[in-house]
Amino acid sequence: MTMGHNDPVFAIGIVAQMCGVHQQTLRNYERWELVIPQRSSGGTRLYSNRDVELIQQILRCPVRVREKWFCR
Repeated sequence: MTMGHNDPVFAIGIVAQMCGVHQQTLRNYERWELVIPQRSSGGTRLYSNRDVELIQQILRCPVRVREKWFCR
């Protein structure tokens, strides 16, 4: 069985390390509906490779653009 690009496999701590951000930043992205991870049956956030790529795209945006998104 192969892992698909959209399969939820990474916990929030791993994604935070991969992207160089704090876990709270990822929770905020979810709250602001920028990235919505799937949840395990126990409620753990699980991110796919696609989610990680999206987070990295967000982080590449200029700060002023991100601030505009977040200050709605």
